[in-house]
Amino acid sequence: EARSDLLLWPEPDTLALLPWRPEQGRVVRMFTRITYPDGTPFECDTRSLLKDAMAAARKKGYTFYFGAEQEFYLFRLDEQGEPTKTPYDKAGYMDIAPDDRGENVRREICLTLEQMGIRPESSHHEEGPGQNEIDFRYADALTAADQAQTFQTIVKTVAHRNGLCADFSAKPLENAPGNGFHINLSVQPCDRDGMFRQIIAGVLEASEGDCRVTGTIAPLIELGAGFDMELTAKENIYLNGSLLGYRKEFIDEHFDDIVEFAELQSFMDMPLKNYSSGMVARIAFAIATITEPDILIVDETLSVGDYLFQQKCERRIQELVQSGNVTVLLVSHSIELVERICNRVCWIEKGQMRMVGPTDEVCEEYESLGK
Repeated sequence: EARSDLLLWPEPDTLALLPWRPEQGRVVRMFTRITYPDGTPFECDTRSLLKDAMAAARKKGYTFYFGAEQEFYLFRLDEQGEPTKTPYDKAGYMDIAPDDRGENVRREICLTLEQMGIRPESSHHEEGPGQNEIDFRYADALTAADQAQTFQTIVKTVAHRNGLCADFSAKPLENAPGNGFHINLSVQPCDRDGMFRQIIAGVLEASEGDCRVTGTIAPLIELGAGFDMELTAKENIYLNGSLLGYRKEFIDEHFDDIVEFAELQSFMDMPLKNYSSGMVARIAFAIATITEPDILIVDETLSVGDYLFQQKCERRIQELVQSGNVTVLLVSHSIELVERICNRVCWIEKGQMRMVGPTDEVCEEYESLGK
């Protein structure tokens, strides 16, 4: 569909000089957003769609980082300057000069990228004849996308200046390896203060220091974790239970107790994707506390669902605490909940432990900030 009524809105923070263009009358690269004349965002503006996706992730408490690895072939040009299918060399994976003729071309590409403020991480010859790869450092999603677009333009430009043609297509040569576009993904919580509970649960490894945990752990650190939303509630009880280390025979024996505690007898055959967040919380809590784990990690799971079920869960936690057999690690912003359940508190602010001690002392100090 062709359109002639769209407006481009330059984004100045993406401006970068093109190093290979003449000194006089310099040329720049700059990305834009696209709207209709009335200012309404154009629904096919992929850059704006990516911005919306990033905002949605931040709202959920996460930031995504991407590191791209792009492969391309270098082919010779014919006498008329048209591309051929003759590879620039016959080198193989990780070969070096003189077999690897593309080494200086890749170096020129990387230096050009750096002149534009883009820092590649590494480069090497790939498996195919004339095939190369350049990898990028991790960056936020928008920056990584901008760099990927700019990268291909620079590669094609530098290749042409060297009498070559760069080919990013999936399968340039029939009997040689195809080109890959690998995307490495890293997800980090916006609130890094809460990462310690994931380290204790074994979801993450500590980057510094040691974390030693003995005994069984029942983590309730995120709604939906350990569930498949396409499966029914009944199927998910077995799935989640197995992830917590319960044998099928144990779940068979306690299945009715789990359903009774969750109070969802009429919804066991319904896919979890049709459940509300409160219903998912009921199932998760009932599975985790059907037995006495050595350590129970509870995040903000109790903040969803109806009031009466929250009270029911709180009473169950109190029972586990009073049994003397269970360590309950509660992560919460609710002072009232902490005061009701905990006998010792660790106050963490911006990733640093600010205070640890008896509940009344720490909570009093924390509340004094607002006075």
